[in-house]
Amino acid sequence: MPYHAAMMLKRELLLIHYRRLADAKVDTLVQATRVEGGGVLVLSGAALSPEKLQALLDEVDCPVLLVR
Repeated sequence: MPYHAAMMLKRELLLIHYRRLADAKVDTLVQATRVEGGGVLVLSGAALSPEKLQALLDEVDCPVLLVR
């Protein structure tokens, strides 16, 4: 629940922005990080193939956190 996480972090005086994306295409993810000015991109580890993940890492300037 992203909203729940946002509320917990707000109590710690941390402001987060999140966006749920319907598709995990590399160009969509790159665009989202540029528009949002993201600090960290959090993705499911199963969202992209290894080749597409490498393409994403080559394009974005922020850290990428993969979760299970």
